[in-house]
Amino acid sequence: MEVAVLLPLMMLLLMVVVQTGLWFHTRAVMATAANKGVDVARVDGGTAADGKHATEAFLINAGALRDPAVDVERGIDTATVTVTGRVVSLMFGAPLTITVTEQAPVERVT
Repeated sequence: MEVAVLLPLMMLLLMVVVQTGLWFHTRAVMATAANKGVDVARVDGGTAADGKHATEAFLINAGALRDPAVDVERGIDTATVTVTGRVVSLMFGAPLTITVTEQAPVERVT
């Protein structure tokens, strides 16, 4: 009787631990992708399109994110990259959406 109660609880705990690891891994991949995109967009002569392309290329190669959406803005003073997407879910299809934003000053040649 005790095993019949404890085994499902242990399996649920294991799934929660693995899901948490997937969430942290996906967030790290998104942060790295956004950082790479903002680095490309902020350089002298860089554009928002260049930053978006660099971010999307990194996300395609990483493959850890579902339904990625990339938004890049390059203003006079700052470049901003926002990445939004869903984490692969093990927990009964629970929708886990993450948004990561990286911002950096635009380089200027003086």
